[in-house]
Amino acid sequence: MSMVAALDRAEAHDGLPELLPTALREVGLPSCDRGSIAAEETALRIVAAAALTGEVTPRDLTTWVHQRHGHFLKLAEELARLDDAYEYTEFTAQTREEIDADVLAEARRIIGSGPGGCTG
Repeated sequence: MSMVAALDRAEAHDGLPELLPTALREVGLPSCDRGSIAAEETALRIVAAAALTGEVTPRDLTTWVHQRHGHFLKLAEELARLDDAYEYTEFTAQTREEIDADVLAEARRIIGSGPGGCTG
C-alpha cells in the first residue's frame, strides 16, 4: 500500500495497475485481473448497485452495458436485451416505466448472484 501512496500523478497511470492487486490484498480487499471476466462482472455489479440507489438511471445502466459488452458478457446479457427494448417502446406494448422496472429487477439479480471470481 505504501508503494501505491508514493506514486505521483504522472507515475500512477503506468504504475497503479501493477501495484493495485497487491495493495488491495494487503488490506483484505478482493482483487481481479484487469480485463478478466471477474473484473468485468465486478464493474457490472458496482454500476448495477448505482442504478438501485438512483445514482444512475436504469437506461444509463443498460446503455453502459451495451456499449461496453454488447451481448457478450453472460451476466449482463439481459441488460443488453433490455437496452434494445428501450429502442422499440413505440412499437410494443411495453412502456419505458415497465422496462425501467425490469432493469432494476435484473440489477438486483446481478448483485445477488454473488461476488464474482475475484481473489481476496
